[in-house]
Order: sequence, then structure tokens, then C-alpha cells
Amino acid sequence: MTTLAVREGGALGGPSVVLLHGVGNNGSMWADLMAGLPSYHCLAPDMPGHGGSRTTAWASRSETARLVAELIEERCGGRAHLVGLSLGGSVALELLATRSELLDHVIVDGCTAVRSPLAGPMKLGVSAISPFLRFGPVARLIGRTFGVKPGDGLDAFVAQMQAVEPSSFRRAFADANDVRVTAGLLAAPCRTLLVAGERELKHVRASNRFLADHMPHAEAREMPGASHGWGPAQFPDVHRRMVAAWLEDRPLPTELVAETVSTEGPPSDADWTITVTKPLPNCPSVQAGWERIATQTKWGEWRSESKMRGKDVTTTVVPPAAEPLKTGDEYLVKVGRFMKIRCRVLESTSPDTAAGEGGEMVFSATGVALAGIVNARFRFSVFTGEDGVIMARAQEKVMSLPLLTPSKEALENEHRHTLKDLNASFRSPSQSSAARRPAPLPQPIA
Repeated sequence: MTTLAVREGGALGGPSVVLLHGVGNNGSMWADLMAGLPSYHCLAPDMPGHGGSRTTAWASRSETARLVAELIEERCGGRAHLVGLSLGGSVALELLATRSELLDHVIVDGCTAVRSPLAGPMKLGVSAISPFLRFGPVARLIGRTFGVKPGDGLDAFVAQMQAVEPSSFRRAFADANDVRVTAGLLAAPCRTLLVAGERELKHVRASNRFLADHMPHAEAREMPGASHGWGPAQFPDVHRRMVAAWLEDRPLPTELVAETVSTEGPPSDADWTITVTKPLPNCPSVQAGWERIATQTKWGEWRSESKMRGKDVTTTVVPPAAEPLKTGDEYLVKVGRFMKIRCRVLESTSPDTAAGEGGEMVFSATGVALAGIVNARFRFSVFTGEDGVIMARAQEKVMSLPLLTPSKEALENEHRHTLKDLNASFRSPSQSSAARRPAPLPQPIA
């Protein structure tokens, strides 16, 4: 039996809808929405560490998803609609990836599956303020930051925030900002609406657009003029109509517009800092050139010397289970003793699929190091250049604190070094793979 405190309302015999609150809130935030859905069996649990469930510590996003799955199995007949805001959205994405058979229609609001350049600093900030959540001025400041209007709504937000266990608040916030794209998520068959306010952080909106483009039955919308938590706090009537319309397969409110953030090419908030292009030897086709590069992760370790990494630094790549890298795959690059770069593929045109326009094949990834203080967006492509020569292009944008961000010249030097070593690793087809010298994978973060 589920251990979560649950608010229940509406028609007990109607279709079930489970409402998952944001971090610092609890199920009471959905009171108005529940009243506006009288034909539905509404359940609004307090997630671990929050409200009536605050004595149950937040353990992980996956554990919370397990508890919500139990609730659906025990009190919803094994299937329910699901609405999740912020932290609740991250749990909804976890359930889509792991227990989609329990879900009917899903709404994910204000949650990202793309790591934010601000994730590290935001986690530090939350850690700093969490001991003071029960102080009214601190809770009010957080509410105003989320766009909660002064009055009864802000007073209710403060009361909910003061009912949160601080350590659970810290862990839950970190979990909500650590969602990643998985094969299970991209394959989830549920009708899924990914929504955010126009003033939401760009990486949240870009995540919505990406998932809508890659999930089989998903759409992305934005609410003009709105910020994080826009529904219950800022535009409750539009939010109620949106939820009802989505659950009933009706047209969405006209106030909502299609998500405008583009995921084509470089992300809109990160123009490429550098571009380095070099020819690839012994590659008579784009396919052959891409295969050479896409399998570099099979080589575990190499030593290199460069201006940024220093002398004789050991770099180790820990690849995913399957080769070559495909959309959603994660891998780890260890540089020296202290830096670990966690990377996730956002886009990959792999060798077993048709080449892109002009014969180009593209691998795009994001990487993060130093607990999120250093982030990078990386793009590597193979294409047919002048006179039919197969070329490799490396592009990278590093985002960090000013003192930690490498210069354009340093990044260009680093990629020239990488492409030089990559070329030197190639051997003629007659030589065995065992004779090949390990060569470096183009690194998302240098």
C-alpha cells in the first residue's frame, strides 16, 4: 500500500487523473484544478518530504515514481491520466520512461530533460537557502521568483513551503534538474503534452521541442507572457481548460501557441564558438568516414599532450553498451585524475541510416563537468567537401564562469590536435583492427 498522503476529489467512478506538484509545494496546490474537473477522479499526492508526506524522506526520482505507480495500481484501476509540474514533471518523465503502461494522457509542465548551464549554480543556491525555508520572507521570495502573485495564492505557497523537510527539498530539486533522455522515454506511446511559459528558461523549452519531435505522440506548447509554474499561479483558467482539452482529445485553448524554440542545428542560445574542419584520409564515402569516427568510443584509453590538458594526460572513454552512439545514449570521458565529463547524445545520424542533406552525417552532444559549473554543446559532422574529399568538422561552445571558459583560440587549437590524432589513427583496410593505435574521441569539453 502506498505511503503517500493523498488528496482525493471529483467523481469516484470517473476517469482517474493524478496531479503531481512542484518542489516545495504539496497536493493542495491543485485544489482549484480539482474543483474544475468534476467529472474526473482526481488524486493529488504529497510527494516524499512534502506536506503530509514530509516524514518520508525524498530518496530519489525513481523511488518517487515507484510510489506514484503503486498509487495508480491501487486506487486508479491500474491506469490514469497524469499531470506533473516542475518536480512533478520530472517524475512524470520517469514514469513515461519506465511504466508507460500505467499512463493514458500525460501533461509535463516546466521540466527539462536537457541539462542547464545554470544547474550547478542553482543547486548551490538551493542548498544555501534550504535551511531557511520556514522563514516567511524566504518562502515569499521563492514564491515571487516562481511568479506567484501577492495575496491568497502567495500565502498558500508560503504555507506549503514551510511544510517541506529542508533536506528533501534539496535532494528533490537536484533530482528535478537531472532528468535525461532515455530510449524508454523516446518510445513512450502515451499522448504527451510538453508545455512551458514563454519566459521559462530556454533549455526547458528546447527540451520540450526536442521530446515533441522525437516521441511518437507528443506535442509542445508555450504560454505567451508566462513564466515557471504559470498554470496554477498565473493563468489558472487557461490551465484548467488546457488540462481538460488534452485529456479529452479536444483542441487546446487558443491562448497556447506552438513551441517556438528551435532545436535545428546549434541551440539558439549557444552559437558555435569555433569551427575546425580537416580532411579524413582513406575514407571514400561519408559512410566510411562516419564509421571511423562513430566507433572511436571502442578505444578505452589514450595519452595526449596539448595546451589545455598539459603533458602526457590520460584520457579514458567509457562508452555505452551499444555502438555506435545514437540519440539518448550517455557516455563518460575522464580527463586526467580530476575531471569527469558526462555526455549525452542529443542527435545522431548513425552509419546504418541514410546520410543527411548533402551527404552530411551529424553527431551532437551536451557535456557537463565540475558539477555543472562547466557545460558544453558539441557537434561533430562528416561530409563531402570540395573535389569529393571526405571532411570532418568539429564545433563547440563552452559555457561556464568567466575564468573557466577557454578562449576561442584555445578551443581551435584543441580540436586541431584532436583531428590530427584522429587522422593519424587511420590504417588501410588490410591492417587488422588490433594494429590500430588508440585515437581520441572528439571531446565535448576540452
